[in-house]
This record gives sequence, C-alpha cells and structure tokens, in this order.
Amino acid sequence: MNVGVAIGNLGFAMREPMEPAAHADLCCEVAVRVERLGFHSVWVGDHLTLPRNARTPYPYGDGGFLNPDCSLLDPFAIHAAVARITKRVGLGFGVVVLPYRGPVVTAKLIATIDALSCGRVILGIGAGWLPEEFEALGVDFATRAQATDSGLRYLLEVFETGDAAGMTVLPRTVQRPHPPVWVGGMGATAMRRAVEFADGWDAPYAEPDRLAQALERLGGLCVDGGRDPSSLGVAVRGIAADRLDDHLIATYASLGVTDLGVTLPLGDPPKAFDQLDQLADRFG
Repeated sequence: MNVGVAIGNLGFAMREPMEPAAHADLCCEVAVRVERLGFHSVWVGDHLTLPRNARTPYPYGDGGFLNPDCSLLDPFAIHAAVARITKRVGLGFGVVVLPYRGPVVTAKLIATIDALSCGRVILGIGAGWLPEEFEALGVDFATRAQATDSGLRYLLEVFETGDAAGMTVLPRTVQRPHPPVWVGGMGATAMRRAVEFADGWDAPYAEPDRLAQALERLGGLCVDGGRDPSSLGVAVRGIAADRLDDHLIATYASLGVTDLGVTLPLGDPPKAFDQLDQLADRFG
C-alpha cells in the first residue's frame, strides 16, 4: 500500500493564518522529511480564492465552511519548488480543479513540473465543488463536468502526441504516455470519469463503510464500461495521521485500497513531525 502525505499548501491544517514565506518554507520542509522517511508521495491541493461570506459548506470530512483568511499557495508553484529539492518522492496533485484553468495552460504546467522532477508527477483531477470560487474566476459552474471531461481528453492527447487541433503543446511529459491519472470524487460522475479515463479513483475522506458501498457502485460502472475493476487503483486521502492505526490500515487493505493519503497537524510543526516519524515506523 502506497502512503502519501499532504504538505499543506492550502493552509487549512494550520491553527491560524501563516505568514506566506513561513508557509512556503514549511511545505518544503515537510516534503523533504517525507522523502527522507521513505514515503511514496507528497500531495498538494487546489484552491485559488475563497469567499468572505460563504454560502457553500465543504462537502468532505467534517464539513463546515473554509476559512477565507488562510494562506493558499499555488499547487503548481509549490511542486515546481519541491521538484528541485527532492529526488525520489512522487509529486501528487490532489486534485487539480480542471475547469479553473484552460487545458493548454494546465498541460504546460504539468509537463514542465514532470520535466523538473524527471517524471514524478501524479495527476489528480477533479471538477470542483465551490460555486463562489467559480464565480470569482468567471467560470461556469453548471458546465464543470463537461469542461472536466473535455479537458482531460485534451491533456491525455497532448501528453502523448505533443499537439492538438493543429497546435503544438510542448514539452510532452517525461512519463509515457502520460503521468498516472487519478480522478477524485464520490459522485457517480466522478466514478464514471475514473473508469473511462484514469489509472485510479480517489475517494476523499471516505470511511470504510461508505467506501465499501461506493466500491460496489464503482465495480458496476467498470462492468458497464468494459473495464476490469482490478485495473483501477483506489485511494483514500484526507486521513489524519494519528488515526491511521493498524486496524484502520488493515480494514482499508481488505477493501482493496492501494493508496492512502494522510494529513498532519501543521499548525504545530513539532507535533506534525513526530506523527510523521511514528507513521514511518509503522510502515517500516
């Protein structure tokens, strides 16, 4: 089972807003420690802006509204930096909200970071969930599913061939024909997208009982789509590191989970690093 660690570019794990340079330094320090301890990957999230007066609660985990005063470091910029201070660890995007940027721009960013890292990008894709953020970006929330599907088709084409619609989009990714692609989300549309396009399906914050039910639905979609369910990786991300005991690990393994993603209490770095050390001991 692969274990990845969120490095906190979105400052929700901090107890209070951080000064931006200190926040960036902390993300890089977490990444270096994660690699040194032998974990599989480090992960970043994707938000560009947050509403001061939110209407939409966070749909995962414990819910509630996101703190609009937390520092949001750009995931592409952070992973470009991490690519140059690490050598082995995978660079996971969990997830890129594909409708937020044009697919040409996203393709260029991903291919460049794959080059900087000598082929270590793991590309998580999502459709987004926060209408207020879409409004601020001038992007149509209602058509996000179609935009995600068309954008993902475009990325896969240009990563493999280097051009689309008569235009070159270079460089191609180091990983051939493309980096591993994961689709995140618990809804039927996200599952269908994973079956059609992806190497893996990411079930954020899914407790075992809920995951078991979702995997039954996923298996049915695989049958309908003519895909062997065993060819699709399964990830659960957003698990607090201090919850990941032997029983929970074994339970997820029995369900066929191939990848786990943990979060650290980064508002207290010494505590976070102590939990990271303990987790490394548990996984050997």
